Amino acid sequence: MLTSAGAKIQTEHFDNRTLDTLIVCGGLVVAPSTPGLIGFLQNAAARYRRVASICIGAFPLAEAGVLNGRSATTHWLYAEELQTRFPKVTVEVDRIFVQDGPVWSSAGMTAGIDLAVCLGRS
Repeated sequence: MLTSAGAKIQTEHFDNRTLDTLIVCGGLVVAPSTPGLIGFLQNAAARYRRVASICIGAFPLAEAGVLNGRSATTHWLYAEELQTRFPKVTVEVDRIFVQDGPVWSSAGMTAGIDLAVCLGRS
């Protein structure tokens, strides 16, 4: 698969391997997640030590209920939408990244670098 910038992405299906951290990345637009992705993410917090989102990757986590009762952040342009659509999430608009228990989120794509640095230290 090629990205809009022409970069090649190769993927593999998940299996029963134990992974330490699952990171849900954002894209260019907020779009509804597939039922398969939502189902996968609903179990992710129990399967992995940490679950994280970068930018609008917070939306699929919220759709799956992973962010319910937690604080999270997303890109400032989408923060109000995240809060409106998912009132069980406390959206921290002015944060670069947020850690709430085993769930992490970052504000935007470059804020994901800060998040990754902190993930590497924990």
